[in-house]
Parts: sequence; structure tokens; C-alpha cells
Amino acid sequence: MFCKNCGNEINDNAVICPKCGCAVKSLSEYSDKKWGTAMVLCLFLGEFGIHRFYTGQTASAIVQLFTGGLFGIWWFFDLFTLSLGLYRVYGRKLQGFSILFGLFALVIWFLLIVAIIGMAKGA
Repeated sequence: MFCKNCGNEINDNAVICPKCGCAVKSLSEYSDKKWGTAMVLCLFLGEFGIHRFYTGQTASAIVQLFTGGLFGIWWFFDLFTLSLGLYRVYGRKLQGFSILFGLFALVIWFLLIVAIIGMAKGA
């Protein structure tokens, strides 16, 4: 393949021309990862950063794994950003986001937390 800007021969998988820096291919607005999968992983295993491993954000996933989702704070943040469709993977949105399902997941998660707290107080 050749760069449209400078005519330099470049690799077929190149996103930018190494000679002139011109964009060769436009990146999709969406990641290849699914929103629903990331949401379920975050809901149930979020404090271990499993959703970040799934989306390819390995470094931050390892930090979450060893800190319990930064003591729960990072986990809550990721849960809310996923629920509202604001979560990004290297600047790209996840495929299949639905605000209705996002809010539904947040309500389910909240009810689970309330039930757990209620059971802990009753014990």
C-alpha cells in the first residue's frame, strides 16, 4: 500500500505513514469489545478489574486486581461510566451500548448491594 499524501510505500496494516505522519486509515469510533460483556464482568468481578482485562487495558487491570478496584472507588467509577455509556477503550466506545440496559444494570447492582447490607445487619 502507498501513502496518499507522500507516495511512500507502507505496511498494509499501518494507520499512519511513518514518513509524513499522515493518517492512512481512519480508526473506527467503536472498539471490537462488547458493552454487555464488559458490564456483566464489571458488575460481578469489577473490583478485580476483570472487565479491564477483557477490554485490553491490562496495566490498569493489574492495579485494580491488587488493590480491590482501588478499594472499591475505581470499580464504582467504572460501573457508572459503563452504565452511562461513557466508558472508553483507548478513546473508542464499546459496541452495543444501551442506556436502558445500563440503567437497568445499575438498579440491579444497587438492589444487590442493599440486600447484602440488609443481610449483614440481620446477622
